[in-house]
Amino acid sequence: MAGFSLAIIACTNETSTDSPINDNANLQGSLSSDMVIIDFEEFTAGDIVSTTSPQGCAGQIGVFALNPDPGVPNTNAAMVFDSSNPTGGDVDLGSPNSFYGGPGISADGDQLNNDTALGKVLIISEDFDSTDPDDSYVAGSFYEFDFSGYGNGAVEMVGFDMLDLDPPGANDLPTIVKLFDSSDNILFEKELQPDEDNSKQFVDLENTSSVSKMVLELNNSGAIDNITFKCGDIEIGGCETMFGRDQNGAERCFDQDDFSRWGWTNGPFGEGTYTFDIYAGAGQCDITKGELAGTVTVEYSGGTVEVSYESNGDYVFTETHLYVGNDMYPQQKRGNGYVNTVAPGQYPEKHGNLDNVLEDSYTVYDVDGEIWVIAHGVVCEIIR
Repeated sequence: MAGFSLAIIACTNETSTDSPINDNANLQGSLSSDMVIIDFEEFTAGDIVSTTSPQGCAGQIGVFALNPDPGVPNTNAAMVFDSSNPTGGDVDLGSPNSFYGGPGISADGDQLNNDTALGKVLIISEDFDSTDPDDSYVAGSFYEFDFSGYGNGAVEMVGFDMLDLDPPGANDLPTIVKLFDSSDNILFEKELQPDEDNSKQFVDLENTSSVSKMVLELNNSGAIDNITFKCGDIEIGGCETMFGRDQNGAERCFDQDDFSRWGWTNGPFGEGTYTFDIYAGAGQCDITKGELAGTVTVEYSGGTVEVSYESNGDYVFTETHLYVGNDMYPQQKRGNGYVNTVAPGQYPEKHGNLDNVLEDSYTVYDVDGEIWVIAHGVVCEIIR
């Protein structure tokens, strides 16, 4: 068997137990008791924001904005603007207002409601110039915030700050905020009322729950900040052992070689890309008894094997074990010799104590010849 070397990607390499089932591991809380606020302070002026991960729950919130002007790229226009140092001549996006000694200047006089330094805010970029951010004013512009990948995928929306939403809207179109559930049903809809130049208003979303997406149809200029909500963490249910099974029939059940454990070794494979289905709890290799939990992708090229575990979104990984070798099975020392084994704790590559992750990966170097792959792990069901 060739001597392969391993690189670990974003995981800690630890020895794991050989327990096939780990019931109700890592149970997390339900609704967060504190408000979660997206304030964009982690970004730099000119940054395009596609995701953010505020403290409160695990995961990411998707961010997108569209400037439909045909003269600009049809890509994400959600850009950070520093309201404490307005650029692009947009002093009406300054905060606080000059009445409070801030950089905000209004053509309509003092704006007493713009009384707080907002710092970084989010605009829909007019021209995608990151060195000189300024906001667009165009019909059809909108912001979208996707909460489906954050916490348990649904939040309770409290409200947000809107800066410099002054009349009229482009093509006299209104500014409307809409909240959607995971099936794209509208849960809440509200038209925002424009105010004076450099004014600030709080948009009350009335603690609408089960929100997976927020869309703000802007149709105007202006900035959004301090998006406030409560989130629910993922709750983890029962856990099961899992194995990867080749999708194209190159799997071999352990019991064909007189092992008492269930699971599959897969191969032999030359260089190429291969996909395994992940089955949890499929005793005796009977997939009708198990649950499909995701996929494993094996990419073998130039002496390197990259292996990626990916959940289907219904399960998380708490540990993984991997064997890649020229022999059908790994070996363990017994007496003066070596014997084949399928015990996951004996696999040469392992990631223990994963923190309920949706994906995991390995890179194995210095590989040659045809290979066999055993992809094992423990997955736990997500209770939403």
